[in-house]
Formats: sequence, structure tokens, C-alpha cells
Amino acid sequence: MPRRSNGAIDQEKRKSPITVSVNPGPAQIDGKVQRRLRGAAIDFPFSPDWTDDGARIQFLSLENEVDGDAVVGSVAVDGGDEQYRSLGVSVDAAAWAPAGWPLIYIPISRITGMKGKQVKPYPDLWRLDSLYGEPRKLIGSRVNEYDPLFSPDGTEIAFMREREWSSSLWKVSADGANPQRLAGNLLGPSSAAWSPDGRQIALSTCSRRRGCHLYVLPADGGQRRRIVDEEILANRPAWTPDGRWITFPTFAGEIRKVHPDGTGLQTVARLPGKEIGELSWSPDGEHLAYTAQAFHWSD
Repeated sequence: MPRRSNGAIDQEKRKSPITVSVNPGPAQIDGKVQRRLRGAAIDFPFSPDWTDDGARIQFLSLENEVDGDAVVGSVAVDGGDEQYRSLGVSVDAAAWAPAGWPLIYIPISRITGMKGKQVKPYPDLWRLDSLYGEPRKLIGSRVNEYDPLFSPDGTEIAFMREREWSSSLWKVSADGANPQRLAGNLLGPSSAAWSPDGRQIALSTCSRRRGCHLYVLPADGGQRRRIVDEEILANRPAWTPDGRWITFPTFAGEIRKVHPDGTGLQTVARLPGKEIGELSWSPDGEHLAYTAQAFHWSD
């Protein structure tokens, strides 16, 4: 199977300082001027995000690249005024709210003993409301949570829960109240994406008999509906900003898009031999960013 790319932070992506493309004019960002932001806490960064005013970049980083404690902080776009603090645990997945704060994150559970027993910290869902605030646990269990994602209005969080050989899709209020299972009996890595209006969720997931496919389900619960027949990669799909299309990657190295009702299927780009992920549309819907790398296969 291809290497799992959602829910766990790729070690290779942790090894570079944050790079910012600085636009010298009022037109599109063209990438001609780039500035690498380095600092005491920006050794192995991940999950960068802009503040609302565009003056700073928020980020997480690791104190060392293997299992170091996570650092959360921000830095000015000119590389100055770095502010940060340690979370005291290593982090496996994290997401910023649409407005910047709060941050939600999932610690990496340590495994010990011949039977692979988990010890603290458990992979629970935590919330941090400000840089120097006190972290608080939103959801706690003895199973693995991964791939958290805020709803567009920031009031709810979708996440995956993994138990032995199956996983399930859940959502919870941003304050930790009203956890609700939306879909169960999923096989292997799965990933979800909120529609721009927050009413639907696109879900890429696998089943024992049907392979990996793309589904849509109501965000308030209900039957999931498969919208493409072909087998896809279980990486996070991406809605266009207007909500009219859902884009997704395939095993053939293609990026395809389809309407939420399953009509209009078409190919956006072809990259044979590449594993495509991190799909992200520009706010105006004119450009699609993605990552592409050679497939990594394992038994």
C-alpha cells in the first residue's frame, strides 16, 4: 500500500525552515522573492498558517526531528520578533482554526513493551486558545485520534478515530461537547474535508470489499454516498471555494474533480507515477496547489 500521508506528519517535511514567498507588487504572488525564516524554534517546522492581519506566520516545530517535544509559536514575515513556547509533548497532527486561534493538536503516543502497549501521552485531541494559554483536553480515549480539521466557521472539529483494523469519522464541538460519530467501519487511512458552507463532508476512505473511494455525507449525520466508481488515493480531498467541485488524487497519478452529486467527472492534471496530496485551492478558485512525489510502497 502507498505510504500513509494523512494524520501523521511526514518526517521529510519537518527538515526545512519555513519559506515565505514575498510579493514585491500588488499582483499575484509569483515566487520570485523568497525568504527563509529561521529562529530558535524553527528547526523542524510544520502546520504553518498566516495570522488574520498577514503580518505573522504561526507554526509548530519539533525540538528534534525524531521524537522531540513540539513547539508552537509565531514569527513576523521579516523573520523578527519570534515568539514560542513548548507544548511538552511531541505532536502527530495539528490544525489551526479559521481565525488563527485556537490550535488543536494530537500528541504522539509512546509505544513500549513486547505487546506494543501505549503509554502516556495518549493520542487525544487537545486545544490551545492562545500562545501562552493552558492546553486542555477536548476528547480522551484509549484509541488513536488523527487528522483533525476545523469546520469553516470554527465551531466544530472533524477527526478520525482508529481502533485496531478499522477507523471512523467523528465530529465534536470546538469546546469538546457533543461528540458524534458520522461514519464507521472504515478500513485503513481515511481523510475528510468540510464543504465551504459546512453542510457536507467529503470523505476518502477504504472498505474491505470495495477498495478506496470518495464519498459525501451530511455534516449533521446521515448516510454516506459514494460519488465516484473508480478507486482513489485516501488522501484528503479538496472542495473548490464555491463548493461546486471536489478534487481528489488517483493511483494513476491524476488529479480529478467531480460535482458533489457525482456528475461532471473530469481530469484536472496528470502526473504519472506520482503520489499526489495536500490539495489546496486558492481563495479565488483559479489555482490548485498540491504536493507530488514518487510512490513509496510497503508490504
